[in-house]
Amino acid sequence: MTQNSTAAQQMSGPPVRRWCDVAAGWALFPVVCALALFAGYLTVFFTVEDDDCVYKAQICHPRYVDWAVGVSWGGILCAVVGSLVMLIVSTLSGRRVWIWPVLAIALIMFSLCTGLAFLAQVVEK
Repeated sequence: MTQNSTAAQQMSGPPVRRWCDVAAGWALFPVVCALALFAGYLTVFFTVEDDDCVYKAQICHPRYVDWAVGVSWGGILCAVVGSLVMLIVSTLSGRRVWIWPVLAIALIMFSLCTGLAFLAQVVEK
């Protein structure tokens, strides 16, 4: 049994990586950067939600604006830097490359939606 498994491992060799995997991964990275810039630009407007606290007599929690911006920017930063590092590592090591930009896009969307959820808690309705 062990002889068959070692023979199968020797015959299979390293995984064969197709060029379209690497091309798709690196082609998706500018999409990640563009989405990150757009999401970062949207977070600039999060502070507008705090204006209701100043001009209207409402119960407000302005600390949530800080959390919303921090969570959004933190997720964007982790997604872009992590995707770039893992693209380089995956390209050099022969692993799947396209998965990292896709995960980065998902993380950017998740962090932006989480920031919007924090932003919804600023003004009590």
